[in-house]
Amino acid sequence: MLCIPSKTFNNNDQTNDEKLEKYKSEQMTLLWWSILVRIAIFNICVWTWTCYKYHSSSSSSSSSFSTTSNTLVARQQLYLSGIYVFVCAYRSVYPRIDLERYCMFDAGWITSVFMGRFFATIAEISYASQFALFLYHLSSSSTTHTSNYNHIVIIQVIASYMIVPLITIAQGCCWCGVVSLKHKWHAIEESIWAFVSALVCFCFGSLFFSLSLQQQQQVNENDKDENGVFSYSIICLFGVIFSAGYFAFMVLVDVPMYWQRSTSTSKNNNYDDVWDGLYDAWSRRVITKDWNKVWKEEAPWLTGYFSFAVWSSIAMVHYHLH
Repeated sequence: MLCIPSKTFNNNDQTNDEKLEKYKSEQMTLLWWSILVRIAIFNICVWTWTCYKYHSSSSSSSSSFSTTSNTLVARQQLYLSGIYVFVCAYRSVYPRIDLERYCMFDAGWITSVFMGRFFATIAEISYASQFALFLYHLSSSSTTHTSNYNHIVIIQVIASYMIVPLITIAQGCCWCGVVSLKHKWHAIEESIWAFVSALVCFCFGSLFFSLSLQQQQQVNENDKDENGVFSYSIICLFGVIFSAGYFAFMVLVDVPMYWQRSTSTSKNNNYDDVWDGLYDAWSRRVITKDWNKVWKEEAPWLTGYFSFAVWSSIAMVHYHLH
């Protein structure tokens, strides 16, 4: 039987005050973890309902429904969203911090950093694919409303093709960090995510601007298609708010955190051999529920990642259903 080493913080030689503080810290961590689990269950329920809604629409429509371009995209979005939802649920139940090898629980290989990173890579590329499909379809669908701004649509289509390759590169950087234990790779990864969010924000913003001008023109001409333009404008406005908020968080919080860690981490802890780093990611786990020293700093981005990001993934499915 393969022996999976794990490590826990030493509880010996602690005073009563230290033990009480440790107990409070662990209870805070478990409270946060219980919130993550509830969010994960909620997300699975919402995705299951979305899946039911998709199949209900498919069965109640004509036989040609399943061959339409929009329905094919909706099916792709549903499958990609399912991957993201269930992987995020798995990572919510077994949270971990990759480079430090911190895990909240030790359940064997299922809680290893290697497995968590493996599934996260698949999920994040799926999420990026969702955004690429969504942006491409939104740009194509709004072409009739932005006939005077075709150059903006062309830029958005090009941007939609850039998203998945860029995120794939980001995943490669993340794996370099996991293997080498060098935080600078995670800083580079998060910087790429920030750039992609800025690119998406620009696309939503430019489309919102062109649609707003078109909407004003339709109002002046009493065009009956005003509602269609208004719906696209609302979608783009939400896209601007979401992507701008994400960009701000990455630039102000996440990227500086990893750059700070890259300068404070000892180089003696780094791995130069790939196989040593991979084995370490597979086998080594530092089990801790310490809120103040470990999980408090990670909680904001993990909570947002497993909630708002998942909800945006499911929302993209509903866009194509409607």
